[in-house]
Amino acid sequence: MGAHTEEGNKRFLQDYNEAVEWINGLIAFGIRPGLERIELLMERLGSRSVS
Repeated sequence: MGAHTEEGNKRFLQDYNEAVEWINGLIAFGIRPGLERIELLMERLGSRSVS
């Protein structure tokens, strides 16, 4: 998956498709990000449609 959280090995998601792949990968582990986290992710990816 795209996002690494280890100190010194941090990389951000590069685009929409990578973000969707990452989110869908979390679901297999029972993790379903809430609306607030999805909005934050969209903001970091540069989405202009978040209000």
